[in-house]
Amino acid sequence: MAKAASSPPGKYGALLLKMLPLPLACFPLWLILSNIHDAVFALHNDTLDALYLLTQVGAVYAAMLYLAWVGTLLFTKRANVTWRDMGFAPYRVHFWSILWFVISFVYLVVFNIIWQVISTYWHIDLLNRNTLLTNYTDMPLSQWSMVLIIGAIGPLGEEVLFRGLLFRVLDVVLTRYLVRHLSKSLASYIALIFAVCISAGVFATLHFDASSFPVYFAIGAVLALWVRYTRSLWPSWVLHMTFNSLFIARLLVH
Repeated sequence: MAKAASSPPGKYGALLLKMLPLPLACFPLWLILSNIHDAVFALHNDTLDALYLLTQVGAVYAAMLYLAWVGTLLFTKRANVTWRDMGFAPYRVHFWSILWFVISFVYLVVFNIIWQVISTYWHIDLLNRNTLLTNYTDMPLSQWSMVLIIGAIGPLGEEVLFRGLLFRVLDVVLTRYLVRHLSKSLASYIALIFAVCISAGVFATLHFDASSFPVYFAIGAVLALWVRYTRSLWPSWVLHMTFNSLFIARLLVH
């Protein structure tokens, strides 16, 4: 019996050792790519720059997927995990989900507008992210590469890491701990509050934009609540893409 119990962890440890060379090889490559952006952009070769953006920026989100995969392996203690294990469980769309989706989207848009008004009144300098697209006005392939990254790839990586792994693990672990001391309903409620606040706080902090922290925190909190009550990343990913697409559409129209 003891031998059978120790076998899975042994296979599991061997799997982690096999995964180790990937970040060791990719991190130096990412550092090199990050420091040659100006040189690539100066060539003004649209195809080359588009490929560079997909490789360099896309690698960041690929790393998020990788971390989420490893974290899910650690948490579930399985030899392999699927997309469903990482949070993409089937979700059935119905009238109320569509209504709450619209309400959530409108709330995030209004919150963002209100924060911009407050920032203007209090003279808070907001980080200008418009150049993510406007830098490539005369380079259509590069611009659409950034549209793909901002609109779909970025939200995918962020949802899988911050909601699929971090929020869900916090929610489960905190609930298991608190239920020993509190009623099940109260433990679940308190765990939810802490899991939402911590995951949203980490999500906002890692955007490295202190002036827009409240906006990113609100986005992270709303998306975490969607994951909690739908038990799936599909709605939160779609909502995240929709919100980012509004930012893209505003810049492309102007």
